[in-house]
Amino acid sequence: MPTNRNPKHNLLYPVPLPPGSGLAVPVSFPTLTPDRGLYEAAVATASFLNNFRRMRRANWVDADKYYHCKANARSAQLGPHGRAVAKIISEGREISDRFKYKYIRKEKNDAELDQEANHFGRQAGSLYPRADLSAVRGELCAGFRPPNFPKRLW
Repeated sequence: MPTNRNPKHNLLYPVPLPPGSGLAVPVSFPTLTPDRGLYEAAVATASFLNNFRRMRRANWVDADKYYHCKANARSAQLGPHGRAVAKIISEGREISDRFKYKYIRKEKNDAELDQEANHFGRQAGSLYPRADLSAVRGELCAGFRPPNFPKRLW
């Protein structure tokens, strides 16, 4: 397993599960059917909406990267359709943000850091497709949580 570090967040790629966590990650994937694809797409979309609402409710400075990572990880855990939906939603959001900040607000945007959190979440979710995100969410996206972020908002 490569151990290259990301200097911005001091994260390892790919993300290992914490030792002794007791989480087993089977390698097999469910059989894909059209119904399965629709299910993954619907749940992935709902996951993004849920995380967006949580992020707005938390109203915490710099917490957006954590919620980006979480939504992408949960969607990627669902399977290839969930991962595709995560990529479409994330890329679409960042494209609209870049346009908005460049031409309308004329402010600096942190789109590159958002993209990094998105990619990291999709990678982590793909590596651990059967892991219960509610049990390991603190570990999978921990590098994107802001300092002193309350545990109740995880």
